[in-house]
Amino acid sequence: MMRSFSVKVKLQIWDTAGQERFRSITQSYYRSAHCLMLVYDISSQPSFDSLSQWCRDIEQYAGSTTNGNRSVLKVLVGNKCDKEREIPLHIAEQFAVNNEFDLFMETSALQADNVEKLFYEIADICVQRRQASNGAGSHAADSGLSIDNNNQNKSQSSQSCLSCQYL
Repeated sequence: MMRSFSVKVKLQIWDTAGQERFRSITQSYYRSAHCLMLVYDISSQPSFDSLSQWCRDIEQYAGSTTNGNRSVLKVLVGNKCDKEREIPLHIAEQFAVNNEFDLFMETSALQADNVEKLFYEIADICVQRRQASNGAGSHAADSGLSIDNNNQNKSQSSQSCLSCQYL
């Protein structure tokens, strides 16, 4: 019989809104982040086009792998799915595959569509990875998650760093 257990996860989010003035600061956070989330606006081609530079930064500063496994979780999020789409879904999905993102999801921060689901999925993957690295991966799928997220920021950013703390 599998035992279910609850894991409390604290998400610490650094939202730089993709602003160039934060670029040098965010590079220092890449090395300690458990997850890097790139968020683009599905109704804005320039927002999507800027993802390539952010991907290069991730590979340069956080791209190290251990036994073929990247230590940082890469998440691509298409936001503003409540607006008229400029970026076709299949294009974004292909970009996520080509750039080896671990998770891709579309959200609407305005309507709160998939936002909570996104953070629960990120937390779940972080917990599974943590348990696998500690040799306890067999219970990861049964874990209930309690997320403590004091930074419920709904801005439309282009880049965020996420650090999961295991309490």
